[in-house]
Amino acid sequence: MSMSSRWFRSFQAVAYGFLGLAGAILMADPTRSVQGQTLLIRVFLSGFLVIGALQAVIGVTLDLWLIEFLGLPLLGAAVLAFVVILLDAQTTGAFAVACFFSAVFTILLRRFLDLWSLLTGAKRALRGGHG
Repeated sequence: MSMSSRWFRSFQAVAYGFLGLAGAILMADPTRSVQGQTLLIRVFLSGFLVIGALQAVIGVTLDLWLIEFLGLPLLGAAVLAFVVILLDAQTTGAFAVACFFSAVFTILLRRFLDLWSLLTGAKRALRGGHG
């Protein structure tokens, strides 16, 4: 493994870790935007962030793409849900933060599609290059 690949994976693990930490903090002390949601919604959003981030950190750290791949939909769903919640607030500040979270979602989606391509290519190679 190259040095740049190690650095890249280290930064990815840190970024995923921050998303998980955000989920834990939001559950313990929800922001005004999330406080208006039911406890069940807050638990699911926080849980998706924490569990998805944990899977992604483990996958990146141990170089297990499938585990990272499985964590990304949870992270993406939680981030997208926050975008919807923020847009519902209908304030300029909430809209700005929703734009930021939309950028985070786009980055997560890009990584998901990269891994999807990698995994489908590996599956195709295992079948001998057919289909």
